[in-house]
Amino acid sequence: MTNTALTIIFTALFSALILYLFFYHYQKLRKSRRLCDTAFNDVENLQAQLIARSAPVIAITQKVLRDETELFEEIKIITNSQGPRSLEERIHSILLLRHKLNKLHRRSLSHVELKDHAELNALWIKVEITNRNIDESASFYNDAVHDYKELISQFPASMLADILQYPTYHRI
Repeated sequence: MTNTALTIIFTALFSALILYLFFYHYQKLRKSRRLCDTAFNDVENLQAQLIARSAPVIAITQKVLRDETELFEEIKIITNSQGPRSLEERIHSILLLRHKLNKLHRRSLSHVELKDHAELNALWIKVEITNRNIDESASFYNDAVHDYKELISQFPASMLADILQYPTYHRI
């Protein structure tokens, strides 16, 4: 009789421990996923701000740099891409847009007519500030992704992530 009672108590305590560990790791996993999602949304919001701030720059430089039509077409394609895209495609478009704008900035600095254009220089400063903000947000996102990947590489959280089909995040 006492063995049966002890077995029931032990089984109940063990079950409670397993449930506690399940919920503890589930909460940790959910918190880490939310942090990654929020951090990436911040990066995307800053990219939208970069697109808005670069529109006047593109308009001014496009009038002068007529030989860079291919560059302007590439920027136009990147800034107008809409619809559902994968995380990898969204990260790629962020990096590609920043690369193309840097190329345009270098090109405008080497052009005689654009180099001393006061309004354009003020606009480039705003673009650079937004780029720095994107760098900071991307760094925060990358740290969150690193922590998330570490979490889902450990046993209980990895099993939960597989069962719940949590996404994989990629660094910027």
